[in-house]
Amino acid sequence: LRERIGEVKAAGYKTDRLLVDLVEDFRQVVEEYRPDLIALSSTSYDFNSATSFILPAKQEFGIPVLVGGPHAMVAPERAIKNPAIDIVCFGEGEEPLLELIQKMNLGESVTDIRSLWFKDPTNSNVYKNYKRKGIENLDSLPLPDWEMFDKRHIERPWMGRVRKQGYVEISRGCPFKCSYCIQPTLHDIPSEGGGTNNNNYIFHKDAEAIVTRIKALQDKYGFDHMQLIDENMPTMSYEDLQILADKWNQELNKPDHPISFFTMSRPEYIAKRWPSTTEDSKRAWIRGGKGNSTGKAEILASMGCSAVAMGAESGNEWFRSQVLNRPMEQGILEAGSEILMRNDIHVSLYNIIGFPFETREMMFDTIEQLWRIKPDRFSVRHLTPYPGTPIRTVAEMHKFIDPFY
Repeated sequence: LRERIGEVKAAGYKTDRLLVDLVEDFRQVVEEYRPDLIALSSTSYDFNSATSFILPAKQEFGIPVLVGGPHAMVAPERAIKNPAIDIVCFGEGEEPLLELIQKMNLGESVTDIRSLWFKDPTNSNVYKNYKRKGIENLDSLPLPDWEMFDKRHIERPWMGRVRKQGYVEISRGCPFKCSYCIQPTLHDIPSEGGGTNNNNYIFHKDAEAIVTRIKALQDKYGFDHMQLIDENMPTMSYEDLQILADKWNQELNKPDHPISFFTMSRPEYIAKRWPSTTEDSKRAWIRGGKGNSTGKAEILASMGCSAVAMGAESGNEWFRSQVLNRPMEQGILEAGSEILMRNDIHVSLYNIIGFPFETREMMFDTIEQLWRIKPDRFSVRHLTPYPGTPIRTVAEMHKFIDPFY
């Protein structure tokens, strides 16, 4: 917060600080509005604080509470036991939430809605429904709506300037199964009939759909920077990415109102090996200090991409492959980063330390990797073995953590 205040002040905006009682403020809103349902989305990290925040108002006014989001999806049994929670959504939430609201308004029974679990308030019995099939067509979803939010939710600092920022989902899911991530569990949640048809990585159907959605938001809210919500945008084929770029520059990047964006990638979609030579029969990732581009970084740059984030996680190749289930050969991250920075795209690297079985030497491999790459920005986080991640199972098995942690 201190850094954000400094950036905003430097851009000419005034700031202020008020002491507030969030629990009491929330209670007053609930008392005034008297909703029929309180719904929240929560990660495992903030689940306990979120539910303790809501519990007093729920108990006073008797309003049912639904929770969705990552924690509910991978740990529904834990979520439904919380005294603040009556309903758990353990699949994609758009369709079950709408069906729940419609049935509540009609006074119909709601306990058979797929992807929802219900706790009976009289005896705490839980009605468990199957997970419904995932969203198959992202184009069918309505546009995000910022109408109820003031400009503080739109005007935000980005790379030294206050920008009008929007967020738009251009894909959903991830095709990879890193051990520190919940994606492996999301892939395997059984749907009705016993299958696991989760559509674990889907895009909008075409470039026209993506650009049309962003243009509608740009026209309505004046966005000049977008956060493209996508686990790995350059998994698109070169041809599809070029079509998107052509459409993007035609419809969005106007001379009087250009639009930049941030997205995420993995280095293997940015870099490719150099052809082998007699001096280097291994086909290196780096040659003469440069990576060999797939051409996708150049396309991103032509669209106005200002930054790309990549998961580095560990600098030790063996550890990445054998423990993190994220095989990346040594040199590939350096190559991908060099290519992006060469194209004036800022590189942000995510790193994690404190894994089970990670040694001091392995941690220094991560530090040395950062020294070699010199990214524009990076983060180093201590591992939190979240519920639903394979690394948590390992941590529990070897008694590194308590199962109820």
